[in-house]
Amino acid sequence: MVKRPAVFMVGAFPPPVHGLSMANEAIAERLDGYYARIVKFDTVGARVRSGWAARLCRLATVLAVLRFAIMAAVRRPSSIYIALSGGPGQVYDGMFALVGNLLHVPVFIHHHSFRYISKPSRLTRLVFQLAGNATHIALCPDMAARLKQLYPTSVRETLLLSNTALFPAAPRGQTRVRGGHPLTLGFLSNITREKGVFVFFDVLSVLDRRGLQVRAAVAGPVADTIGAEFNAALVRHPQADYVGPVSGKEKTKFYESIDLLVFPSRYENEAEPLTVIEALGFGVPVIASDKGCVPSTLRRGGGACVVDDERMAERIADFVVNVARSPDVYEQLSRGAVASVTNEATSQATALSTLLGMLTRTNTVDGYVIPDRRIGS
Repeated sequence: MVKRPAVFMVGAFPPPVHGLSMANEAIAERLDGYYARIVKFDTVGARVRSGWAARLCRLATVLAVLRFAIMAAVRRPSSIYIALSGGPGQVYDGMFALVGNLLHVPVFIHHHSFRYISKPSRLTRLVFQLAGNATHIALCPDMAARLKQLYPTSVRETLLLSNTALFPAAPRGQTRVRGGHPLTLGFLSNITREKGVFVFFDVLSVLDRRGLQVRAAVAGPVADTIGAEFNAALVRHPQADYVGPVSGKEKTKFYESIDLLVFPSRYENEAEPLTVIEALGFGVPVIASDKGCVPSTLRRGGGACVVDDERMAERIADFVVNVARSPDVYEQLSRGAVASVTNEATSQATALSTLLGMLTRTNTVDGYVIPDRRIGS
């Protein structure tokens, strides 16, 4: 009789709801469809940084590691999946990885941050060494290449899995055509200085000086620390409307109302923003900073990247002017946006299926697992 595969999952799970916890829950849901027994070890407590709550959470995490070790030794899971923390939480991730290595259980490390890529970390290097011959899941080719370059002795086996596999953007299947109206530029993100909202306003100022009339729509929650400065920027730029946080139908309406998404993030840990993928799915061209996996995403079509430096706003304005004055260029970009998401959906469905098969090691004979196939990038 074929044994039901068990997968031990380590990472943050909802609540609270954020990008990492949603990705982990999405993997768990897909594994459930593979008839896998999923055992979750939630490390959200390891991210509490100060006070008695932090001490209690860290104690709970250490106890979870001990429980994990005992259960892994007794149950012998098919695999151990670790959604790697971006910072100090890697101390606990390393403990979980070491257990898998010692018990000769395949370890899979899913990367969701560029923090230890932008700034190589000794702690990260140690975690990779403790994990042994782990398979590293990267969001894009650029991430995989950088990991191998920075951690060459530890990162050997990689699998590419974009966020599009877990949160597929539904392509509208329609190429946008420029009309006679002014371009509407869109900004959708958590509204913080690091996410580039004031670079966006700088772009509007540059376009004003160049005499190009545009409209602008800004969406997302505003950080308290920049509330007053953000409101002042809105007053200075009457062509910009703030529509607030959007989701569901409101988000769809937002994408349908804009002609071009501007994503000038300066966030050093930027990975693979869903906003960019979603915009492309609606046929909306994107101009963005060259952070994280954004260059990999836009190389497939639908937009362009600019260097994050003191001239970023000027370069974005150059792109906007070119698009505004060339309807053919705009249509070509929009067609490329839809095509890139449609093509990527097919390849990522295959990549996800491959990962789930590797995690569950579903090729079995009489209950004995056949060694899984490794995939290099």
